[in-house]
Amino acid sequence: MHRKIAFLTILVLLIVSPFFGQAAKQIQEPVLIHKVEAVYPELAAQARVEGIVILEFTVGIDGRVSNVKIVRSIPILDNAAIEAVKQWKYKPGLVNGKPAAFPVTTSIRLSFTPAAGNTGTEQKADEESAPPTTFTIAQPKIASPSADKSSQPPEADSHPDAAGKGVIPDKVKKLLDGGLAARKGRQDNFLFVAGNLVLPGERNELHSIFNIKMRNGMLDFVKTGSDSLGAKFNVFAQFHRLVAGAPEAAFREIGFPGEAVLKANEFDPKQEDLYCFGYSLPLGSYLLALAVTSSNQKKIGVAYYEFLLPDSTSAAGLETTPIVLAKNIQQSTAQETGPVLRQRSFNFAGRIIVPNVDFMVGAGEELKIVLGVLGAKKGPQNKLSLELSYEIQQEGKMVMGYPKAAATAPLVIASLPLKKVGTGKAAASGDLPSGGYSLVIRILDKVSKKTAEKRVDFFRL
Repeated sequence: MHRKIAFLTILVLLIVSPFFGQAAKQIQEPVLIHKVEAVYPELAAQARVEGIVILEFTVGIDGRVSNVKIVRSIPILDNAAIEAVKQWKYKPGLVNGKPAAFPVTTSIRLSFTPAAGNTGTEQKADEESAPPTTFTIAQPKIASPSADKSSQPPEADSHPDAAGKGVIPDKVKKLLDGGLAARKGRQDNFLFVAGNLVLPGERNELHSIFNIKMRNGMLDFVKTGSDSLGAKFNVFAQFHRLVAGAPEAAFREIGFPGEAVLKANEFDPKQEDLYCFGYSLPLGSYLLALAVTSSNQKKIGVAYYEFLLPDSTSAAGLETTPIVLAKNIQQSTAQETGPVLRQRSFNFAGRIIVPNVDFMVGAGEELKIVLGVLGAKKGPQNKLSLELSYEIQQEGKMVMGYPKAAATAPLVIASLPLKKVGTGKAAASGDLPSGGYSLVIRILDKVSKKTAEKRVDFFRL
């Protein structure tokens, strides 16, 4: 009898032991040991294009990265992200203490958000954080507020949107405040800030246009017509001053409705669409805490975004806001008394502007630009007297010039034809050939005699 029990016990152990072996298998994910930082592209720096590129890649048994794929794209930043990640080195993944015989796929977020005084990523390679991981890329070289100003307590804000008005519902405010320290968003609604544009403001303020990306499938689109869909949602924003990189209590709070319209045959739930809203703030460094909710607040997306409004008025020469490229600029009679979230465009100075976020100009299209001139001196009749020269260059050589233009206000809007006109028998005419070019703008303030030269790169399709 005892022999039978012993035999059965051995038989059971032989049967189940493989399963115990599998259960005991220990898997350790790859660990980042060598990180090469992405280089903020010069073109992106000039245009203040910022945001997050998400990549998927494979870590092999040798710890090297391969099969890099873009999951979330910002075209002007993609190549910089890919080139950096390809040079990363990992401690290979382990199975039972030995290098795995198969690759491990993961994802990394690269955040191209400028941070003052930061020359590299702040996150350590061995920090305990499940992918995706966020890194901060060095700030482009632009003028910033002086240390004395940033260290002084801010003056009392008399703006009607000053904090404390209670415009943000408690449920949303709790989410915004909860993720503030770690800049950790929430993606019930797919949401991220793809960058901001800076234009002249009033009362010593600058006006930021925030480019927001949202996925169609996360918005509650409903049928509004035989061939159209519509979605309504709410937008809430807190603006926090940054002191030594740390956010203070909300400086201002705003809340406003958002609306989107699509043709039924254009709707793709996986497609990301661009939305824009503008808001003016005093000079300084800020953290935007942004929430977009469904109309019933059951879906909530939260994102965080750092930005800088530089003080350039004390510069020896003229300064300008970063040059904004536009796909279209139209006059508008619509009066906006507060922030409005517009689909694929923004309203500024009585114009509806469709931003050209990829810096590509199609054949037959004109190069449309918007910028603000800072530090110019007013002359008679309280007007500016500016002279502007435009020049198209390729590899440092001029390929096209334009007659000088005059401006009497700090806001400059221009449409430049990209068409060569021959002047001699052998001179060629026609559209500017496809390729990469630079627009060079030279500005002269006839009153103060100050000058400035600015450049923005673009690609002609």
